[in-house]
Amino acid sequence: MTSGPGGNAGSQRDAADLNRSMRLTLLSYLPRIAYPLMLILVIRLYGAGPFGVFTVVLAILSFIMRVCMLGLDKGLLLWIPRQAPEGERTGLRAVLLFTAALNAAAAVLVGTVLAPWIARWAERPEAVTTLRWMAASLVPMSTMEVLIQAANARRRIDGQVLVKDGLVQLLFVGLALAFHFFADLGSPGLALAHAISVVVGVLALTVLFRRLYPGTAWTGPRFLPPRELIALARPLWFSEVLATAYNRFDVYMMAALSDPATTGMFQAGMQVAQNILAVRSSFDYLVVVLVTESSGDRERTIHGFSYTLRLLATIVAPLTAGILAFAAWILPLIGPSFTQALSSVWILAGFFALHAILGLNQNILIGAGRSAWVPLDTVLAMAVGGLAFVILVPRLGLDGAALATGLMYATLSTLFITQAPRAVGYWPYDRSLLPLLGLCAAAAAVMAGLWLGLAGLLGDAARVAGFVGFLAVFLAGLPRVRRQQPA
Repeated sequence: MTSGPGGNAGSQRDAADLNRSMRLTLLSYLPRIAYPLMLILVIRLYGAGPFGVFTVVLAILSFIMRVCMLGLDKGLLLWIPRQAPEGERTGLRAVLLFTAALNAAAAVLVGTVLAPWIARWAERPEAVTTLRWMAASLVPMSTMEVLIQAANARRRIDGQVLVKDGLVQLLFVGLALAFHFFADLGSPGLALAHAISVVVGVLALTVLFRRLYPGTAWTGPRFLPPRELIALARPLWFSEVLATAYNRFDVYMMAALSDPATTGMFQAGMQVAQNILAVRSSFDYLVVVLVTESSGDRERTIHGFSYTLRLLATIVAPLTAGILAFAAWILPLIGPSFTQALSSVWILAGFFALHAILGLNQNILIGAGRSAWVPLDTVLAMAVGGLAFVILVPRLGLDGAALATGLMYATLSTLFITQAPRAVGYWPYDRSLLPLLGLCAAAAAVMAGLWLGLAGLLGDAARVAGFVGFLAVFLAGLPRVRRQQPA
């Protein structure tokens, strides 16, 4: 058994890996700040309609890729930690080849047969060309996912944070701008930029993989993954397929209920607000590995999970405050009409802040062997969201879409919170969370007071005053909170 929170090698390793993840997450915000600014220019140059078509096509291809992955990439999170150090590559070659072959077949099928049918189903006939251009990217997209999960299984989030969320995104917008200014490709420029960026991402991840798996051989079957790995991946497959549909659910619903321009406008607002959710992706897979490795060690699990929640809140709280304060100046950069999405960004930011922290409980279910619960939760959340979209979008437009999306995420968070204690058999939190939550609440109250109290005097600038007040309270109290709760 453990000797106390942080008092054993396992807990200290957990804290060290989580601290490293936090540093990488903060570092990744340098490119993440540049990405939305460059994306604003991309949307302005290509137009909201073509960008809306691009997001719909990417959502469709992401879903197809996830079906073809069979959950094998996420199964590596549970498989690799169980292997001996010299056999960590066991099954990896087969996963890479097998998933690449399935996605290659899907790419050929989409490019030659399915593109017109999919475009008609989505009621986007102009998407046929984009679908055919982007179908070829299915193979590098799938390879990138396998390599990222292989790195995550080694507790290294560099692939997710620095390559996928950093390099690939920046390269995409950079190439899209270059194709517009120097090649005049029109809408296909977005598709070509996406394809090239994911290929470069695979090359970068290959370099990282060689560093993380030195001195180990390609063992196991050459093409078909080991049966044990397939057994671990099987319950995750349906979860991941549903998760992909869930993450793009707003795109599907907006495509069905509105026009491409409105879809593009809502997606632009989502791009701003989703920076909050992106923080959690840096910690998700570490929590799965942590819970898997600390199975049976109640104290280590509670301490590690609570520490992760504290790190998340430390980043999410000021980021959310910044988005609330500055979204009014970011959206007009895309175009004058995009100011219509301001209130929807505020709504999304509030819901996403809660889900970014509370939704982390999903990883307890996966790590504790209760991954079969996740797809059921996702279906229920999508049912709630789908009904909300149908009711709210025709009445409230963009705000209705934001409320429907928020209700969907809130439903999922609530389900994860109630199920996590059942999955591990105990309450997976400790009291170290309370002081930080109190600090966040005090800073938020100060921000709201300054924002509302000075609105009549300063106008929109009152939001900046509120943000400064938030930072003053939060940054002043954070060192004391951290001293009281060491890793």
